[in-house]
Order: sequence, then C-alpha cells, then structure tokens
Amino acid sequence: MTQDEFIKKYKPYAEKVHQRVGQPVRLTLSQWALETGWGESELAKRSNNLGGIKYSTYSTGTKETRFYKEMGYARYSSLNQFIDDYVRVMNLRYYDNVRKAYDTPGIEDDITELHKSPYAEDTKYDLKLRKIADSIKDKVSEVISPADPEEQAKNMSKDELIKYAAIGLAAVTLINLVQKG
Repeated sequence: MTQDEFIKKYKPYAEKVHQRVGQPVRLTLSQWALETGWGESELAKRSNNLGGIKYSTYSTGTKETRFYKEMGYARYSSLNQFIDDYVRVMNLRYYDNVRKAYDTPGIEDDITELHKSPYAEDTKYDLKLRKIADSIKDKVSEVISPADPEEQAKNMSKDELIKYAAIGLAAVTLINLVQKG
C-alpha cells in the first residue's frame, strides 16, 4: 500500500481517534504506519489491528490465535472495534503524559512522551515515528473534516453522549439568554 493509499484509507479512523481522545491525526497515522508497515502487516490485514495492541481481558477484540498465538495480539472484527480498543488503551493512566502533550503545539512532545510510554517497545521508536510523521506532514492536515453527527454519536460511549448532550443544552440556554437581552 502506498503512503497516499494508506492515508486515504485510514485518515477517517485517525480523525475518530482525534475526536475521542485528542490525539493528533498525523501522530495516529504515523504510529499506525510504523506498526503495520504502511498497512502491509498480516496483523493489520487479517486482524484489523493497526496498533500492535496485545489482547487483554479488557480488550474489545478477541485473542488472535491463528497467526500470532505466541504474541497474544488482539483481533478485531472491524476497524471501528479496533478504534474503540485503541481509544481505551490510549486513555489508560500509562499514557497520561502522552495525552497532556497533545496540548502543546506540533507533535514533537507527543512523540517524545509516546516513546517514554509502555507503548514503545523499540528503543528507536521515536526516531522512526518522527521520520514517518515528517514524510506525511504535507499530506495530512490537522483540520478535521466535518463528521456526520449521527455517525459520530455511534462511536461515542454513553458517558460521552451524556457529556455532549449537556454541553449542547448549555449552549442552547446561553443562546436563548443572549437573544433575550
């Protein structure tokens, strides 16, 4: 798969990750490209696992046994199921500093913190990730394309839906107060 094909296929999913956890799209795509060899790994093709996520009892997927039995990777029935588990993993306390880095400009701090986290098993993970991120910088905008609200809602947890409903209600109330004078 070429870089352009990879970006076209997986950018909508990286945008979902951004909407749910705040991770920059370019960082997500770079990480998935590194983990899957630009979508060519058997784990990506057969298990919808773009992140090299290992199976745990908390995973939304099942344990991959046909091809990666000894490694214990998670297998997902769809990319949306993978996204749910990826977001779950990135919300673990081990990644608190990674999520804090999302608030800094660019993705340099994000890469540094991701490299320090348990996610990065390779000692050169940050260098490899930076190289990929730099190679797609001009191809990936951090501007998120507008999502279909119904589709977005399907990808949110019950707590997220309640939170956004409360924000929406507060916004409507504020608009009404401003209009009244």
